[in-house]
Amino acid sequence: MIYSSPKAIYNVTADEIESSLAEDVVQTYDLNSFGLFTKKTYQKQNNGWPEGYIVASQGSQITTAQFNDSCSLNSDNVSFDYEKINVSGKKVADIFPPNIINSIPKDSDYIYISDQFSRILKDNQTAFANLVNSNATFPSGSFVYVPKSVIYNNTEFYLFDSSLTDFKTLAEWQQKLYPNFNYKFDTVAGYKVTYFVDSAGNPIFDNGKDPAIEMNGKIYDGEWQVKGNVISETYGAPPTTWNTNYQSKSEFALYNKASYDFLVAQIQTYYK
Repeated sequence: MIYSSPKAIYNVTADEIESSLAEDVVQTYDLNSFGLFTKKTYQKQNNGWPEGYIVASQGSQITTAQFNDSCSLNSDNVSFDYEKINVSGKKVADIFPPNIINSIPKDSDYIYISDQFSRILKDNQTAFANLVNSNATFPSGSFVYVPKSVIYNNTEFYLFDSSLTDFKTLAEWQQKLYPNFNYKFDTVAGYKVTYFVDSAGNPIFDNGKDPAIEMNGKIYDGEWQVKGNVISETYGAPPTTWNTNYQSKSEFALYNKASYDFLVAQIQTYYK
């Protein structure tokens, strides 16, 4: 089992984190070819919040599955291959994209720290400039683990209690929301779904084109991940000027304790 214990670093309280985890996660469903997985028993344990399971691990490679009520290793089964990068002696600026203060980096420019977290920090421009321009350096023994590949081993559909719609059928949902796009109507583990496909009829991920799922006779807006390496620049539909469909490596980067503690201390120095 993998556990996590999120801590409040900036712009959020510990109570808000606990509340979000306790309430939101149990409303999430994961559907793939192995079945529909729920998290209704999700609750904090002595070791923290249960994130999932280690399915396999060898060297820099690890396969995980997310926590679910049936303890199945087939829910959100993802294989990672990591590169261990020594950031000892590096400045804070070295983990951000170049010239981040005065420019808008591309998704692929984020390697060590996510674009979402960077945007939150950048909202306070004075504090962010001080953070990035800090001369403090990561202590000896600081490492960041950056993925070389992140492979979803199944196509995953996600739905939520809060994403229930008023549509009566999947066809009605598709005709109302995506009438000009090629959608396939399919069945996954006994559940009716509809999703975006390419010209050959294969499922293809596109940020702007969600799937829908029918559960208990009701239609739910969904999210999904198509089987494949989600950090590959060839993943999903071809990119446009405003949109890429692959994910940044930084979304999956991991810090060891030395690098994490240093970065947290630096953030809290300038964001008070």
